[in-house]
Amino acid sequence: MKKLLCLFIFLMFAVVLSSCADGKQDNKNNIETTTETALSEETEIYTRSTENTDTITVDGVVYRNGFQGDMIFRNVQYGSKPVYEDNDGRYFRLTGTEYDLIYNVYCREIGAPEGVYCRDDQWQELSRYYSDMNNFTFVCIANENESGGGFNRITLKELDAEKLNKLAEFCEENSYDPFAFSGNKNTRKVSTSSLGNTEYRFILNSNDDLFSYGAGLLYVLENKLVLKYYDNVSQKTTLVVDVPEDLSDYFISIINNLDY
Repeated sequence: MKKLLCLFIFLMFAVVLSSCADGKQDNKNNIETTTETALSEETEIYTRSTENTDTITVDGVVYRNGFQGDMIFRNVQYGSKPVYEDNDGRYFRLTGTEYDLIYNVYCREIGAPEGVYCRDDQWQELSRYYSDMNNFTFVCIANENESGGGFNRITLKELDAEKLNKLAEFCEENSYDPFAFSGNKNTRKVSTSSLGNTEYRFILNSNDDLFSYGAGLLYVLENKLVLKYYDNVSQKTTLVVDVPEDLSDYFISIINNLDY
């Protein structure tokens, strides 16, 4: 009888130990699942879409464009021999950068964003870098070459990035295009001398000195900001486009407070 009782107690104890072990394993599995989910969510947060990007393959390695948005190269320096060629042009590896970048030198515009490719495994990292405003510096350039004042580059302590983006878009949409219909209704004729000699450019520069974005050919006329459209040298007149009032007021206030 005592032997049976001891056997019964031993079996019950074994069942309890087994349940505890299963419980610990379940908890471990839950912890691991939770950790994996957290990592998955973190990865999703930092993932940028590659939609509307193009790829090329060089020596078996895939390169993708579009990682820096609409920004263009500040200084394009590349090797002497192309690393890739297709119907769209010849591609050269950039020099003087820690990243593996390839550039199509026959792109429509020098430095155009769609012509720049990075290694596909670097795309997310670079996309995050160029999406972070902490990695950029705002600059105003006051170009006074005609008056002998020279080229003044002023670093701005702060600037509204959204307003700069709107100004850049406005300048791009209203800039002179020799192939477009000449009767631009947004232009007006002024004397060239009334514009003065100072051209202003507002620029966003990446801190790695590779890319920039911004607007230029801007002048102050009667305390309003205008975009130079076209010079008629023989008549000493210039066609200008008036910058929208809200943008004009904002950037005129920046200009009035420049210290150089």
